[in-house]
Amino acid sequence: MTKKHSTLLILLVIHLFLFSCKEEKIDYSVQFDQKNIVNDHFEGFGVQWSTYIHADAPRDPWGYLMKDPKRWQFLFQKLDYMQPSIIRILDNSQDRYFRRLDNNGIPVLSFDRHEMHALYRVLDYCQRENITVILGEWNPSWQFNQNNYDQWLEMIGQFLHHLIKKKKYTCIKYYTIVDAPNTFKAKTQGDWEHWKEIVEMLHQQLNKKELNQYVKIMGPSSDPQWSMPNKDTEGKEWLGKAQKELQEKIGAYDIHAILTEQSILNDRVDSALNISSESIQQLAHPLFITEYALQQSDSVIHDGRTSRNSQSAVYTTKYAINTTVGSIQLLNDGADAIVAWNLDDAMFTEASDGNKSQLIRWGMFNSLGDTLYQDSTELNNRPWYYTWSWMSKYIPKGSRIIKMDNKNHHNFYAVGAITLNNEYVTLMVNLAETSKAISVEFQDDISELDFYCFEMNAHQVFDQHSVILSRNTDIKVMNHRNLYVKMSPFEVKLITTEQK
Repeated sequence: MTKKHSTLLILLVIHLFLFSCKEEKIDYSVQFDQKNIVNDHFEGFGVQWSTYIHADAPRDPWGYLMKDPKRWQFLFQKLDYMQPSIIRILDNSQDRYFRRLDNNGIPVLSFDRHEMHALYRVLDYCQRENITVILGEWNPSWQFNQNNYDQWLEMIGQFLHHLIKKKKYTCIKYYTIVDAPNTFKAKTQGDWEHWKEIVEMLHQQLNKKELNQYVKIMGPSSDPQWSMPNKDTEGKEWLGKAQKELQEKIGAYDIHAILTEQSILNDRVDSALNISSESIQQLAHPLFITEYALQQSDSVIHDGRTSRNSQSAVYTTKYAINTTVGSIQLLNDGADAIVAWNLDDAMFTEASDGNKSQLIRWGMFNSLGDTLYQDSTELNNRPWYYTWSWMSKYIPKGSRIIKMDNKNHHNFYAVGAITLNNEYVTLMVNLAETSKAISVEFQDDISELDFYCFEMNAHQVFDQHSVILSRNTDIKVMNHRNLYVKMSPFEVKLITTEQK
């Protein structure tokens, strides 16, 4: 070989070496650093799944549709994929176990009604799958007023004693009393002292029935963005007052988060809810975000099926992406759990009268749509079913949440997690109108790890995982500690080392 040829070969080798080591162009870099843990025991993601008050019993408005085991199997399969850590079930007592007041004004209860057996099906599933249950009642039945709330609370005590002591449902961990008590929807009508008295009475009942070691009261279940006029306590103050005045009676706190799209996209979720990382850390008990959703869109669905109290955006990938962005902000703030509003359109109607032209449609599908409207497309999963399932499955109870500083990168959001099995999870959203290349910088050596990716963008849904291989140009391990991620415009990516 001549000297000239030898020089050319060396130059070629150097060129190939430099080309192979050439770093990808990076737009944003974020750190996955365990020093930035904001929650060392996340309680998980969940969904609101109340039973079917219009189809649970033979005399219900829609008939006894839930008699068919196939309908329950359909629902269980949906939840098997999602793997939620939490199920929230709220009822009115008269729809479940309370029959009437007898001639002496004593409540008549029945725990063997069709309606109760529907509840048992849900609780059986939660017990089997080790899912935490939040049970509760929207309001006292119309038969009860402030003068006989003691009967209502005694009745709830019997109900819980039956479920926990006799039926052995250890999955029931929390009970919430009066939903959104600071709003016009509740009988408390924003009266803090009124609601506080109810909580204290419930606490006495739990002690009396020796249930306080099994189930804790959760509250205030308030909406921080709403305040009733002429009341001493504003909506944003209810959580603080619960911490100050009811810390010994309550075992977990919760607030609702029906957020505007603007608050999510402008990074104002914490200010909208009047919370901060610091205030959450100072709470005596875990903080659950319940009834998490986006506020109603301006558009109304005129299809003969949908009430005004519905969210038309649930059919869009935009809703899936935006609810993920809000979840990332809540996780980075240190929220202990997030429960979606809600699972299934078939659960509620506007006036609770079974008018099938007035469904409250906020769900991930409509499990009874094939019968109510002879429309099998109602059974299809909506986009946010997938994003919520990915978060539920891969950021489960017990995970440590890692705050990932986006260094003020506009329109980019990220959070990390390490599961109890020491699996790494990174959740990211790119809301920019252009593609972005992200470098995720790990504290640990990741060169021997296999990564799997779930993704959704504004144009297409992918519900199958893809292994990150060398031929994958969108996601790859760049060196021992850096993961390269190419994100399309308006895209969610959940990247995990766990294959399920």
